[in-house]
Amino acid sequence: MNHLRGQKSLYLKQHANNPVHWFPWGEDAFKEAQKQNKPLMVSIGYSTCHWCHVMERESFENNQVAEIMNESFICIKVDREEHPEVDKYYMDAMLAISGHGGWPLNVFILPDKKAFFSFTYLSSANFSKLLINIADVWAANPEEILSQAQLVTEHVHKASKLGGGAWDRGATINLNKDSFAQQKQNMDLKLREIMLQNFDPVYGGFTQAPKFPRSHAVSALLRARKTSESAEVEKVDDAIELTLKAMVYGGMWDHLDGGFHRYSTDAQWLVPHFEKMLYDQALLLRTYSEAYLEYKDEFYADVCSDLIKYLHDNHLNSDGSLAAAFDADSEGVEGKFFVWSKEEVLECLTSKNGHSFSEAEAEEFSKLYNITKTPNWEEGNILHLSLDTNWGEVRRSKIIEMKSKLSQQRAKRVWPARDAKAIVAWNGQMLSALAQAAWNLAGHSASSLATDLIAKCLPFINRMIADSGENKLARVYYDGEAHGAALLEDYVALIEAIQNLQMMGILKSDPTVDELLDLVEKKFWNPVENKLCNSAYEPKDERAIPLDLVSSEDGATPSAVSILLGCLARQALRAQDIEKQQKVLGLMESFRQTFEKNPLIMSYMMCELELMGRGVLLKMSDDAQIPAAPRLRLSQMQVVRRVASPSLQATPVIECCDWQSCFYASGECEEFKSAWAKALEKIISRA
Repeated sequence: MNHLRGQKSLYLKQHANNPVHWFPWGEDAFKEAQKQNKPLMVSIGYSTCHWCHVMERESFENNQVAEIMNESFICIKVDREEHPEVDKYYMDAMLAISGHGGWPLNVFILPDKKAFFSFTYLSSANFSKLLINIADVWAANPEEILSQAQLVTEHVHKASKLGGGAWDRGATINLNKDSFAQQKQNMDLKLREIMLQNFDPVYGGFTQAPKFPRSHAVSALLRARKTSESAEVEKVDDAIELTLKAMVYGGMWDHLDGGFHRYSTDAQWLVPHFEKMLYDQALLLRTYSEAYLEYKDEFYADVCSDLIKYLHDNHLNSDGSLAAAFDADSEGVEGKFFVWSKEEVLECLTSKNGHSFSEAEAEEFSKLYNITKTPNWEEGNILHLSLDTNWGEVRRSKIIEMKSKLSQQRAKRVWPARDAKAIVAWNGQMLSALAQAAWNLAGHSASSLATDLIAKCLPFINRMIADSGENKLARVYYDGEAHGAALLEDYVALIEAIQNLQMMGILKSDPTVDELLDLVEKKFWNPVENKLCNSAYEPKDERAIPLDLVSSEDGATPSAVSILLGCLARQALRAQDIEKQQKVLGLMESFRQTFEKNPLIMSYMMCELELMGRGVLLKMSDDAQIPAAPRLRLSQMQVVRRVASPSLQATPVIECCDWQSCFYASGECEEFKSAWAKALEKIISRA
């Protein structure tokens, strides 16, 4: 029988009626494998995975294929978003076996959870042959499979020990600020060199097809430009501008309702992989708000406004949490919801239903968004703008009205599936991004939109804080119901969000962060390997998977190690604690060789390094306002709010400090902004 019925995961629900006798991930499946002396097939995916859907239709809904699976294997379905630690371990195994990865991630394992073979998508015919071949080998020569499993496991363990996050809790390092500043500058130079070498000067971006946003690498480049020579600064600025504008002008951006698709399958940013993930929206919101702060280009602020509106209208759940994702497919076809024929566009815009437009206006819109009689992708047109679009030649308000009408018409189509589950790590990342956007976009309407959305998320923020305080934080919440134990990335993303919201004056729970950091150390540090675990550390014979060490590399989402490093640095700066600073520098030092080889794979950590050299601490009375100029990124700052002494309660007070001393304290006066600017200049020049 299929054991997925009653599961909360949308991905598992999608497979609950398959003829395959699926188990969810858990000990029941492994006990059954031991009882029947069978290997297991573990199939890992997620609800918005296009090729997962294809393989389900072709193989897992096929009675003949299911019969072979049920006869020879114990079969497990895993939602990788519920169990990223399981996904990571078996993805490492797949890379060891085949040299490449992807989803669906299908892996054959032994009852002791060691992997011996893996693959991604296969046609039903090839999959059936593979199942029969593996079953025959298991029956005739199981030693061959046992030997292969041991080799794979040894390879995965070796790779994990090289790439995991070392964390000697008691270590300090005698690294003064001057030597750190020199190391940081060297890292910046290497980052710029690699990114400019890989920059596409025609279409933007820093990879060939497929092109991913690499948003935290762009954020790191925004910081690295500061130490460039003037000619290099211009090159960096041109690369950032072209990349950020090309992603929005192309098909990766949903031009009707907002939001970024996952990535572009081509070099031109035209054809996206149409799924929309919450973590991409969070990382890109942060990057575009930082670009606005750096360049004061209204384009970036407008993108942030549209993105926050999209989040409010599409991802906000009734309990204040934010939904994980939207599928790429609808009606079994990838991208069907998003593409248009020219006839559909003209008919919609000129119809008398609601506001109608002239044929000339409809043609103008079609020309602007490159909608032609010949589809630009399969059977439809992906709306996109040319990079040389001159907005001065179009009537912007009229275009907005036409997009609104198309959006209303599109809403009548069958929607892509919405995965409403609230993943704590992704919600934490988005709350941090919203806080940073509210700060970075101050004075723009997007700042108020960010603050308003945070306010609507407060019930869920408070729920997460309460659950973490009781050591009951979950990995996922389904309609308010907690599911699965939180992982390291959930805790650190929540801590980062709390810190950012504290700085904005939205949360007041100062003791919570230190308590959570202590809890992280107790729960996730592996004393045997001297490294961090993804899930709560357990002795070897009790682990959910054979080896569970955190990677220090930043991928599609930041490494938990990078986020933790930033959290520790912020707390050290808040306390002006040099000893804590030295411990953070020691943690950074353990990654220096990896940084020097390729800082791109640790680009989120590169962003967090900024706080160590150029961190600014503001000690403020509750009624004080942070001065409007000069602006700093929220990631460069720490803010400590406190009640003023009775003699000063009538006068707001701010002290501007670095790691060791405070340069300025003042009430309201005409010279305040000038003094504030001079204090910052002193701090940054000393970094």
